Amino acid sequence: MSSLIDEINRLARLSRERSLTIQEKKRQAELRQKYLKKLP
Repeated sequence: MSSLIDEINRLARLSRERSLTIQEKKRQAELRQKYLKKLP
């Protein structure tokens, strides 16, 4: 699960530096959904 959070955070940091590409935005949304499904 920590790698999932690491990737979410990496994309969040990147989005503060520049606009995310369409692919990156899709990946970010997928990762967020996976994360939310793992919460109790």
